[in-house]
Amino acid sequence: MLLDFQVVNVEEKTNNMNVLLAATTKTMLKQHSAILRNAGLEAGFVDMESLAVANSFFLNNALDDGVYILLNIGAYKTNMVICGPQAKFFARDISYGGFHISKDIAKKNKISFEEAEKKKLEHGLAEIEKEVQGSSLLTLDISDKTPAEQIAMEVKRSLRFYVKEASTSDFRKVVLMGGAAKTKGLAEYINEQLNIPTEVFNPFASIETSGNSSDVTDPQFSIAVGLAMRSE
Repeated sequence: MLLDFQVVNVEEKTNNMNVLLAATTKTMLKQHSAILRNAGLEAGFVDMESLAVANSFFLNNALDDGVYILLNIGAYKTNMVICGPQAKFFARDISYGGFHISKDIAKKNKISFEEAEKKKLEHGLAEIEKEVQGSSLLTLDISDKTPAEQIAMEVKRSLRFYVKEASTSDFRKVVLMGGAAKTKGLAEYINEQLNIPTEVFNPFASIETSGNSSDVTDPQFSIAVGLAMRSE
């Protein structure tokens, strides 16, 4: 196990320290480092996904007070971050992502995974059949829920926990990041389930670009932008 920490601040009244603790395994670090070395690169810093996501978000937004929900939806997991200018920082991983959405489409339509990926990009969540219409998430058996429903359910659980711990429910908006954020209908679905304004993130909104690339608004680059902000 590898551990690192950073003292965030010290509370004046109690003299207690708020500490950010990061942990990983040597195996995982070696695996990630090996990918860079094979590409002829050397890692200057090793950062956490949750911090990279938050740094990317703060770079591209002038924020008022309030709480913002960041959902970095990758292939196999969703990195959830709750943050704000004066808000308590919260992060967790949800074990569902774009791969699971495609797999669900393939299973319900009895097609190959490659065909399901194409359908997901072309039609989004509309390709996922709803076996139970109008039912509450909490009344469905966990095996009946789609990956999108699983993500929404876990986000709801985290928000209830956050409200209890941080004593605030001033949620301003949900921001979708990662490759699976481009799934058609996902932003609208999350908005409907959480009743919080939801949008797909543009990681280059505050960055000058040549404008010649089709990737200049791709939410998949959210973590890369956050990592590139590290200067020390």
